[in-house]
Amino acid sequence: MRRSTIIIAATLFAVILPHITAMLEAVVHQKPVKASNFEQILLSGWSTTSTWRKLVKGMSKDDVRELFGEPSHISKRPSCELWYYPPASSKIMFDDSGRVYGWDEPY
Repeated sequence: MRRSTIIIAATLFAVILPHITAMLEAVVHQKPVKASNFEQILLSGWSTTSTWRKLVKGMSKDDVRELFGEPSHISKRPSCELWYYPPASSKIMFDDSGRVYGWDEPY
């Protein structure tokens, strides 16, 4: 019984370890990795508080894309443009010249 438990544990470890290593590598080096949708959500720049704290009023859309990646969707209004990041409560607001003027961090 004990030997089979060790074999099962070792097999699970061998299967899971590469995924954990890839996730840690991506977090440390901010690199995109091939991952499941769930892992991509965990590794995205917008998911960390420190990334949201790097936002500065006046940043360009290109600056925001570099920091956060592509938004989940964009809403264009007459006076502004809103970029949404999961969860739906998170958004970045751009003025009519395409510069950041505000944002709502995830809660």
